[in-house]
Amino acid sequence: MRLVLLVACLGAVLLPDSASAAATGRAVGFAVRDVTPAAESLEAGETWLAGYGLWKARGPADAVHDPLTARALCVTEDAVGFCLAVVDNLGLPGSLADRISALAAAATGLAPDQILVAATHTHAAPDLLGLWGGAPDAYREYLVAETVAALAAAYAAREPAELLQAVGQGQAFNRRGWGYTDPDLIVLQARARESGRLIGTLINFAAHPTVADGTNRTVSSDFVHYLRRAVEQETGAPAVFANGALGDAVPPPLEAPDWTDVEVYGAHLAAAVLKILPEEQSVGPGLASGRRSLDLAVENFTLGLAQLIGVLDESIDGPLWRRRVRTVVSHVALGDTVEIVTVPGEPLTRLGLEIKAGMTAPVRMVIGQTGGSLGYLISADEWATGRNRDYEESVSLGRSAGPAILEAAAGLTRGSSATRLPDTHESAGAARE
Repeated sequence: MRLVLLVACLGAVLLPDSASAAATGRAVGFAVRDVTPAAESLEAGETWLAGYGLWKARGPADAVHDPLTARALCVTEDAVGFCLAVVDNLGLPGSLADRISALAAAATGLAPDQILVAATHTHAAPDLLGLWGGAPDAYREYLVAETVAALAAAYAAREPAELLQAVGQGQAFNRRGWGYTDPDLIVLQARARESGRLIGTLINFAAHPTVADGTNRTVSSDFVHYLRRAVEQETGAPAVFANGALGDAVPPPLEAPDWTDVEVYGAHLAAAVLKILPEEQSVGPGLASGRRSLDLAVENFTLGLAQLIGVLDESIDGPLWRRRVRTVVSHVALGDTVEIVTVPGEPLTRLGLEIKAGMTAPVRMVIGQTGGSLGYLISADEWATGRNRDYEESVSLGRSAGPAILEAAAGLTRGSSATRLPDTHESAGAARE
């Protein structure tokens, strides 16, 4: 805790000069920090990887295949700004994401709701949710401190910049049998206004980082590592990957996946990114953001019980027969060109496409696993139709969660590019209360 507070205090002391230098016009900064578990934690057998199997059945991690990172970008324009941190993890509970946002706000001067915290959804990182064995308190504190440091550093590194965007296509597979996923591979790059030097790259695409399967016991960011590395080697600047409507989007089927396949898939996506960079177009001026908070009904008895007995680390309240969780959907508009909606879970393809359909900008991003990790978010007409044996339904809050998220997103995207929206609140339940 002392380390976290020290980071926040240092940020508050060091940032004013940088902030005044970028007081007007668009300014952008990127930063990267390491969040790999310590070797002694691995040796002690206390690092449980999230995402596969039942409680501790997979066994603890025993080595590091590639480092885990917390990567951040900050964009400000005149008096408005936002930051996005993406952590190599399956997902962060809402309470932990909120804590990072609050500490980073103290370090930057932004409001907590202007700081978004997401996860790549790798299935080879320490279990912060508590469903597969949990993570040591020391690691949680380390991750918080380094993620706050990444956000503070990105904010301090801001410089006058031009934003550029390009949209291509990547390949994924729909495990629920729809025959399609969201193919959009979106690239947002920042270049220094005077020199044209590349500051950093944001990549948005929808696919589970699960090329490495449940037999893997090494720490890794999966294909994301190879994607970012290839782009960084080619461009010479930091790359951030933010996952999209990933709920049913997975890498193409492989007979016996190994690390070669992980690298091949990452290289495939990196090649798609590099292919479209010559087609980049400028993002016009203007920055606006808004958010909508809402209570979701926890209709899934198993998840509600898991949280009640201390297995699931989420901020769920109420009696067992009426459990609810408070969460947030956020929206960012960059000029009239780019819209971003963030959601606290894994939207399935069709729900993600519905969210995008409510946007008006030509470039439309959905970023999942942001501000919380509340399971699968499913369209109303897809619920319990037998697809993938209804697996996603078994790890969802319930039938009402997806429609509630969609409604909140729609309320933010209608005409929201012109002005900053206030926080609003809604309640959603099994009967659409």
